[in-house]
Amino acid sequence: MGFLSCWYFLWDIIHNDKHLSTLPETEGSQIIETRICALSDDLLLQILRYVPTKEAVATSVLSKRWRYVWTMVPRLEFKDDGSESVGWFIEKSLQLHKAPKLDSLIVELGLHCPVDVDVGKLVENAVNRDVEDLDFKLLWTAEPTRFPKSLYTSSDEKEVPLASRYPTSMGFLSCLSFLWDIIHIDKNLSTVPETEGCQQRIETRIYALPDDLLLQILHHVPTKEAVATSILSKRWRYVWTMVPRLEFKDEGSESVGCFIEKSLQLHKAPKLDSLIVELGQNCPFNVDVGKWVENAVNRGVEELDFKLLWTAEPTRLPMCLYTCDTLVDLTLSNQILVDVSSPACLPSLLYLSLHYVVYKDEESLVRLLSSSPVLKWLTVHRHDDDNLKTFTVKVSSLETLFYMTSWRKLDEVEVDEVEDAYLIESLVIDSPALTYLTLVDVCEDYCLIENMPCIDVADIGFVDNPSEKFLRSLSSVIHLHLFLTKSMVPIEYISPTLSFFSCS
Repeated sequence: MGFLSCWYFLWDIIHNDKHLSTLPETEGSQIIETRICALSDDLLLQILRYVPTKEAVATSVLSKRWRYVWTMVPRLEFKDDGSESVGWFIEKSLQLHKAPKLDSLIVELGLHCPVDVDVGKLVENAVNRDVEDLDFKLLWTAEPTRFPKSLYTSSDEKEVPLASRYPTSMGFLSCLSFLWDIIHIDKNLSTVPETEGCQQRIETRIYALPDDLLLQILHHVPTKEAVATSILSKRWRYVWTMVPRLEFKDEGSESVGCFIEKSLQLHKAPKLDSLIVELGQNCPFNVDVGKWVENAVNRGVEELDFKLLWTAEPTRLPMCLYTCDTLVDLTLSNQILVDVSSPACLPSLLYLSLHYVVYKDEESLVRLLSSSPVLKWLTVHRHDDDNLKTFTVKVSSLETLFYMTSWRKLDEVEVDEVEDAYLIESLVIDSPALTYLTLVDVCEDYCLIENMPCIDVADIGFVDNPSEKFLRSLSSVIHLHLFLTKSMVPIEYISPTLSFFSCS
């Protein structure tokens, strides 16, 4: 996907930089660097988490946008490379570091480190910020160092190897010791304009990272942006093709289908962990969604999420989807036809979400659920035209069920039509392992709940005056929360925990 002439990220990225493919590598790199800078702080922190602390601190000179980002990185690692100022550097770094919680502090001090460094102060700083991983390694020739008692009374430390421990983080380069290794190599760095100096150096260092680390970084970047890195240089051209997670979201372009198809053709990772696709109203109806599903299934996909918002008829997905032995998490939304006409087998499926889809018939639903022997979580949003009269949940392994209908939208239906409307939303639950149940917009007269001896929490939302029969079916519930649409008449029902919330 390194050739922009046929790529959909012309859709949003290149149409703003039409001359990008003709730029020298260094100029193209500056554009990508600008895009990296434009990412959210949370994403920048994810990136800096994989960069050595010294390098993370170096980003503070790039621009005002970058100045304080490093101070929120939750992991700090300091390794003495021979500088006598390393102790001062670590101390200043911890002073400037502002993250409320420090997950990890790793410190290694060498033979040349002054023995008057207050290691105990470093430990107390970490303990006071709920450190979970502490690793100190003191190689100096001084007497063995006694650590403060607070270290041995910390309730949050999960790993404390007393042979090795390091700190991380460093602030504002004008006063920081990362002149210690970075700046003394580039003595003129502080006199070079931002875009000509440190920004190019940091970008160069990112390029120099191993492919495995680049893949970790691109894993947290939108697929469209990951693909854009292919134009930076030959070094980057094919890196994105090994990213194990692809996510495509239609933002209004008619060429989104072509972009997704070409992307999957060029993607070379032997295993595709996750494929997420959202198609909007402007997407052409002739895109072969089934082909994309087959591509993912053939590469051992574990997470599949398809959301079709177009106005075409509901799309039937290939039967191989329902016999995928690697699938763990499946989400189907909107204009999708759930058609399981032949025996299915989903031995690894743990999480299933069905949002406003259409079912070929009740047998298709039964086959889908019965083919999932280890299913733990089921989420269902129904609409009035899903082609089912009864929604039956009979899954012996199911632990969590969220079920929501849209019958409350039928307020203006004629009285003699209400019964038929409710019948469309009928629900039968037979799941003995169920521990958490949420029902929203259900009609208690058409909800049969049985065989739930393990139920712990039930949230029942917007049920008009639930009958005693309905409540009795929840008699095994430990915590019952009712969200009501109108004032409740007194109900003689005793439960260990019963909460009422009146909603207008």
